Amino acid sequence: MISLDPIPQFVVHYACKIPFRTELKPSERDGLKALLQNADAEHFQIFPADAQNLSGIGMGIANQPPGLLTVFRQYPMEEGAIATAPTLIFQNDSITIPVLIKVGKKFCTASRNVQAKEWDQKMKALLFQLPDVVKGLKYSRIGKVYELVMPIAQDKKEAFLRKFLSDPSTGIAEIGLVITNIHPVEGKNLNINTQLRFQQMTLEQPLVVSLRVDINNRDLATSMDPRDVDFVWNNANAIIESHLEKFMI
Repeated sequence: MISLDPIPQFVVHYACKIPFRTELKPSERDGLKALLQNADAEHFQIFPADAQNLSGIGMGIANQPPGLLTVFRQYPMEEGAIATAPTLIFQNDSITIPVLIKVGKKFCTASRNVQAKEWDQKMKALLFQLPDVVKGLKYSRIGKVYELVMPIAQDKKEAFLRKFLSDPSTGIAEIGLVITNIHPVEGKNLNINTQLRFQQMTLEQPLVVSLRVDINNRDLATSMDPRDVDFVWNNANAIIESHLEKFMI
C-alpha cells in the first residue's frame, strides 16, 4: 500500500466533459452557489465575488483557460498559515471538482490513501444535482484524476531515472512525459492518461516529480448515468495504486 506520509502534495480531481456552453446565466450562478453551499458549505467556501488577490495552492488552476465559474476554499495550514485552493472549476466544456487531500505534512481531509474513495458518493450525488440548476447539462466523459508531487533524494535519482531513460544522467534539469494506455474492462475501454514531469533546480537539490493520472471512459457517451460513473470511478480506484507504484522508487 502506498503511504501518503512522504508525499508533500496530493490532490484528487473529479472531472467531467460537458456540452460546450458560452455562459452561465445569473440565475444558474445563484442556483449553483445555493446548491454547493447546501451540499458542503465547508468544501465550497469562497465564491468569486469574495475571492480577490488569493494566493496559495493552485492545483493547476494557473494553467487552466478562463472559465465560467471558479469556487475556492481556504485550508488552515501549519503555524497559522492559510492556503487557498479551487474546489470547483466550471469551464466552457468541462467541470472539475478538486479535493485537496494533503499538503506538506498536513492532511486536509479524513482520507489517508490514494483512492480517496470516501469522496466518491458525495461527488456523484453532487454531479447529478447540477443539471437541476444548469439546464442542458449532461456528461459524455467522467474521470477521476490523481495528482501528486514527490521529491526524489540525491542517492535515489539515478535509480529513478533508469525507470524511464536509457541515459540516466543525474544532470538532466527537466523532462516531461505523457503516456496514454487503453485499459479494457468488461467489454469497455478506459483511458489511463499519465503525465509525468521531473525537474531539479540544482544538482544538489532533490529531483521534484509531478505525476498526474487521469482515468476516464475512452468512448464518449451521449449522457452518462450514475451507474456509468460508478463503473469508471470504481475501476479507477482498483487500478490507481498498482499504476502509481510503477513510478515510485
